[in-house]
Amino acid sequence: KALEQLVSMNIVSDDFGCVSQRCENTGEVAPLDDSMWRLEASDEWRRAAHACAQTVEECLGKSNIHGVYLRGSVAQGRARARVSDVDLIVLTKHVCRDEEKDAARATLDRHWLPQFEHLVTKADVRFHAFEGEEIDVDELSKSDSVVTFVLSTQSLTLSGLDLPTLLPTTARIPKIQVLNNIHSDVARALDHGSEKALRWALKRLVRATYEKFALPNRAVPYTRDLYHCVKLVLEHTDVDVGSDLMSAVVAAIHGSTAWGDVFFTARAKALVIRLDRFLMN
Repeated sequence: KALEQLVSMNIVSDDFGCVSQRCENTGEVAPLDDSMWRLEASDEWRRAAHACAQTVEECLGKSNIHGVYLRGSVAQGRARARVSDVDLIVLTKHVCRDEEKDAARATLDRHWLPQFEHLVTKADVRFHAFEGEEIDVDELSKSDSVVTFVLSTQSLTLSGLDLPTLLPTTARIPKIQVLNNIHSDVARALDHGSEKALRWALKRLVRATYEKFALPNRAVPYTRDLYHCVKLVLEHTDVDVGSDLMSAVVAAIHGSTAWGDVFFTARAKALVIRLDRFLMN
């Protein structure tokens, strides 16, 4: 009820994050439903995404790229003007130098974004290297790389090899992304001490709690959305951490405006430490 109250007060949203259903027998996540992406209402978003991919290809050279893939709210056909990013995954045939990545992102800011800034906030481009002229799909599906799961369940192809349809269904089983490294992440955030670092740690703690207590149940949907992580933990476990998780979501989303500038750092640090200790037990 307390979580629902946060929604009714417009403090958090329950209708924006992606929640993917899973097969109860295998734990596999259903692939992305791209039906809304293909609707006429998404025409301008499609133009923006394809133009973004083309700009990246021009910067790196199309012959050096295995494929460019779209994920996130734009791929789902649920993007919001001036809220949503264009999120790309670029698979390259060589390891890109930082200068190459920075140059591509700078070109997007200078030439692509001004054309679509009435619609998108920015381009979030992530580069992953699979060296060689060809990708062995079977080998890729067996890798521990989180990108394999993202491609098979949350992405659609803008250009190149159509991996979302080529990868086997076994690639759709969720992998632990946060929990294994959460304690070192928390230590780094506490050491840094900034509001940005603490909010980042709180987001990761919420997702780590979901991965520990909810995700192992194959009937539980897959999500990375903070609200839905908390909701699914509360629905499928009896862990006594609901109040701290809800506080973490509010603080992660609203930052110092949640508790006031004077108190935010101290309260956020205490909350981070409590949740970290809870996960260690």
